[in-house]
Amino acid sequence: RESSVGENKAQSAATQIRALNSEISLNILPQRATPESLQLLAQDCDVLLDCTDNFATRHAVNRACVANRTPLISGAAIRWEGQLLVLQPGQPRSPCYACVFAQTQDGGDNEEQGESCEQSGVVGPLVGTIGSMQALETIKQLTGQAQYGWLQIFDAQSSNWRKWQVPLDPECSVCQTDHTKSSCP
Repeated sequence: RESSVGENKAQSAATQIRALNSEISLNILPQRATPESLQLLAQDCDVLLDCTDNFATRHAVNRACVANRTPLISGAAIRWEGQLLVLQPGQPRSPCYACVFAQTQDGGDNEEQGESCEQSGVVGPLVGTIGSMQALETIKQLTGQAQYGWLQIFDAQSSNWRKWQVPLDPECSVCQTDHTKSSCP
């Protein structure tokens, strides 16, 4: 909304959520995420939704979820393409975000490195579509109906979904470390 331009994203989202449901309890953290704060968030939630706009933060969220075995529902959008990925750290054969999108030395991602919505643009309704799908996958996760390890790509120009199951990377530096191997079933 034009009225929220310049407002903190967390505060703006909280205002909109409260307008939908005044009975809801929110814990607003209007600050930049750090590895420490992400660890605490991942410890305290049943499922974590990644709606961030950069690869470094996505990888940091993934590391916190893997360390805490917190289910992760990752959504992203750029130009006319959106992606959705449901991950379940600690489950047999479940990949993590880094298994799917290898992190580079500079903290970025091998895919589309350096691109941002600010530079490349994003179609507004696409963000809503991916957000709605994240909400749906969250409900499925919380009710025991989630199917994890599937990467879904949405082409907003053709309104087509592509979906494929992604394998765990046995060489992944995040979920296949000695620490995580010893605690995984």
